[in-house]
Amino acid sequence: MTEELKEIGLDVGHRRIGRLMRQNGISVVRARKHKVTTGSNHKFNIAPNLLDRDFNSDAPNQKCLLGTLLRNTLSDNRQVTSVTFGHVKDGCT
Repeated sequence: MTEELKEIGLDVGHRRIGRLMRQNGISVVRARKHKVTTGSNHKFNIAPNLLDRDFNSDAPNQKCLLGTLLRNTLSDNRQVTSVTFGHVKDGCT
């Protein structure tokens, strides 16, 4: 912000800009770097995409969902896996 104001000819310092921004409730939002969470460079079998994002079905029990979640616990840093299963029309149970 300070550099942009100096480019247009205003003689201001970074402390003044910071004070004015705080007084007016303006804060800086920094862009975060993208963190890769999936290792796709492997030789494991990849399941075929049978649904192709078509979750509609004509009758119950034709299409099912399966979701997994791997997370660390806060207390002793163990990894816990949660699995959810459900029918598309009924939702996950």
